[in-house]
Amino acid sequence: VSQSRYMIQVLQAFKSDTWTGQTNIANGGDAINGLGLTITPKSASSKIMVSFSVTCAGTANVTQCYFRLRRNNTEIGNANSEGGRTPILTRSFNGNDNNVATNVSFQFLDSPNTVSPVTYQLYGGTENSSGTIFINRIHNDNDPGQTSCRSSSSFTLWEIAG
Repeated sequence: VSQSRYMIQVLQAFKSDTWTGQTNIANGGDAINGLGLTITPKSASSKIMVSFSVTCAGTANVTQCYFRLRRNNTEIGNANSEGGRTPILTRSFNGNDNNVATNVSFQFLDSPNTVSPVTYQLYGGTENSSGTIFINRIHNDNDPGQTSCRSSSSFTLWEIAG
C-alpha cells in the first residue's frame, strides 16, 4: 500500500556573496552565513527535505572543504564515526590549487516530528587549523581573470506531507 505524498511548502536561501571560514571541522566548523533557514512544519508527521549546492575552495594547505548540517544546533546526517575519523555530512576535494573551486550538492530527508519552528544550518570547516575555506570564490580572488569568477550557492527546504 503506497501513501500519497505531496509538497506543502518550499523555502530557499540563495547566497550570491562570499564567505570565509577557518575552523577545523573536527571542532565543529563555522555556520555559513546565508545558508540556513527556519521552517515551521504544518504537521508533526511531515518530512523535511534539505538540499544544498555549494561552491567551495581553500588555501593551498586545504585540499578539502568539509560540511555538517545542524537542526536546531544538533548535528544530523553525519556518517558513523570509526576509530579516530571525524564524522561529517559530505565534502569536496580541491587539491592543492589556489585557483580551483568545486561544487558539492547534497540532499537529506529529515523527520523533525514537530510543528514548532525548526532551524537548519549548513556548517563548513577545514581539514586543519592553519587553513581557510572560501564559499563562492577561489583563494586567488583577483581582478581581472577567468579563474577569479565567482559563483552562487543555494540552500532549500521542502516540507513533504507524511
